[in-house]
Amino acid sequence: MSSEYPTMFSPDSVFVDAVTNIMPEIRSRLKGRLTGLDSDYGLLAQAIFDAGDGDYIEFGSLYGASAVLASLIKNKYNIAGIVMCVDPLDGYYGREQDPVTPDVPVDQATFWHNVDTFDVKDRIRLSMVKSSDFRNIYDNIYSIGFVDGNHWGTAPLKDIRWMQKNVTSHIVVDNYDYCHQDVVNAVYGSVDSIWTLTHVSGLTAILQKDVEFKLRKAFAKKMAEEAV
Repeated sequence: MSSEYPTMFSPDSVFVDAVTNIMPEIRSRLKGRLTGLDSDYGLLAQAIFDAGDGDYIEFGSLYGASAVLASLIKNKYNIAGIVMCVDPLDGYYGREQDPVTPDVPVDQATFWHNVDTFDVKDRIRLSMVKSSDFRNIYDNIYSIGFVDGNHWGTAPLKDIRWMQKNVTSHIVVDNYDYCHQDVVNAVYGSVDSIWTLTHVSGLTAILQKDVEFKLRKAFAKKMAEEAV
């Protein structure tokens, strides 16, 4: 997708590749479970591709499916940058076990097992803290961010706000649904003159930076060329 003529986010060939080829493999080989539909992961893959070179960061990793996907997409399409994962990996939101897959521990051993299964360890960095702690310590710049941490209260908005200060292109938000109204409110509360809500489908919402500015710039350039 051209950065000069941005459009509302629209899934393209990378989305199809992720849904038809990459996600079935991850689903069959991952120890633990995925947290969304293959189409949601496809949207994330497309956004990673569109964001281009730069580091990726996610708040909330669980068993590592999204981190593995991000690494595989970067490897397959020669996109530079690390995959930064922020998750304490100390159970499931205060519970000792994940209620869906209670026989698979939510810990760093399971996470790194899955990373090794897909041979993407060279891409991945792990910070075993809550996003609230990470936000207060680090201030690095990333090309794209994925928000899938605490879905309740003010946490989603605080996570997105931090991303808005530290991400240069796309913010992908998971659990945008009626079961997680705080996430929905956080997304709408984050739309401003810089960040535009460009896509909503499945459980995914996508915010993009400077879309309106780039559209105005592209339109002005086109008008100037036609006036010559």
